Amino acid sequence: EPTTLLPIQDEVSRLSGLVQDLHQLSLAEVGQLSLEKKPTDIKQLINRLIHMYQAEAIEQEIILTLNDQIKQKELILHIDPNRITQVLSNLLSNAFRYTKKNGTVTIQIKTDRNWLTIEIIDTGKGIEAKHIPYLFDRFYRADSDRSRNQGGTGLGLAIAKEFIKLHGGNI
Repeated sequence: EPTTLLPIQDEVSRLSGLVQDLHQLSLAEVGQLSLEKKPTDIKQLINRLIHMYQAEAIEQEIILTLNDQIKQKELILHIDPNRITQVLSNLLSNAFRYTKKNGTVTIQIKTDRNWLTIEIIDTGKGIEAKHIPYLFDRFYRADSDRSRNQGGTGLGLAIAKEFIKLHGGNI
């Protein structure tokens, strides 16, 4: 029966995603994940992300904004745009998941000497300081509100950390 198969199909899809996430993470951790770095306008990449998340922001009644503190029109970086998009999408999804109606999610970009800083700032309830050192560990959940019932595999931040490390950055 279709009503019986649909939950099974959903679970197979979730498990396939988990296996794919674990595979990516394992490759990244041992330095075997290939990056396809190319000159990329990070401002354009961030503006595309804002455009992608705008419908979700409207639906959840969240204000999504960009705080661009960089004066130049373009900022070209030698990065893998797909991996960086995956990192930022993960962070934005988390911000939207824990920000309530009428809250805000802001992407802030700025430079400090030779470093680019991208911050995702939200008005969600936040995370207790005692959990911060473990946020990027595989499967770590800070509290019961961050359960698997709300989606996700618990690998997104661990993957994000490895992708940023491969780019020579910090998260």
